[in-house]
Amino acid sequence: MKRMFVVLAILALTVAYAYVSVATAATNCGLGLYSSYVAGIGTKVDNSPVVQGWCRKTAQNGLYGELWLSQSRSDPGLTKRFGNEWDVTVGRDDNINEKWSYDVHAAHYDVANPRLFDGKGDIINAGGTLRFHSTKDTTVYTNVEFYEGYGLNRFHGGQRIGVGISSTLGPASYDVELRRNNHFAGIAGQFFKATVRSAQPIAKFGGGELRPEMAVYIPLGEYKQFQEVQVVGAIVYTW
Repeated sequence: MKRMFVVLAILALTVAYAYVSVATAATNCGLGLYSSYVAGIGTKVDNSPVVQGWCRKTAQNGLYGELWLSQSRSDPGLTKRFGNEWDVTVGRDDNINEKWSYDVHAAHYDVANPRLFDGKGDIINAGGTLRFHSTKDTTVYTNVEFYEGYGLNRFHGGQRIGVGISSTLGPASYDVELRRNNHFAGIAGQFFKATVRSAQPIAKFGGGELRPEMAVYIPLGEYKQFQEVQVVGAIVYTW
């Protein structure tokens, strides 16, 4: 419970701080169709195709606010499926020097447990990423995420830590990360996540770019008891 209050306090303070900078903020958005919804710990929470999208507003000093949503194609709405979700995130993404940068954030995940916007089974989150930019196109990073569930149907809290590398090789951009889930949702173990997307858009229209991408989640060791290998394909439009 103490962790929950700490994250809520960080969230409130960051929102207040970010509000001061909103006048000079830039906006970036994306919208994609995904073959299924696999959560950040490698668990498939919805087997049906989902539409997921986001908009982020970033100020010159790196402060940002982001709205993210997911809706099941077969059963959209406020209830029934974990493919239906709304998230709000605030944070700061900035450079330390020419080679190092960071991102710290706090977030609220409103999930259909059993209904969106009812507070009976939602999640608060705080975390950060430290990045080393070894070349213009290659970044090595480490991150940590803290989760705490609340409400009558609360999720088991925990942490997720990871180390990864992102770069571009020929026509593809990739991101490969080794993650460990420390008991979030009541399970623990390691897994790989690899994401590959087109480095160049396959089409440009309406001021945005269209790219295909694919993500693979591979459980390791004892984590195979709780998870299966998951593959998600998507087509994503960003502007």
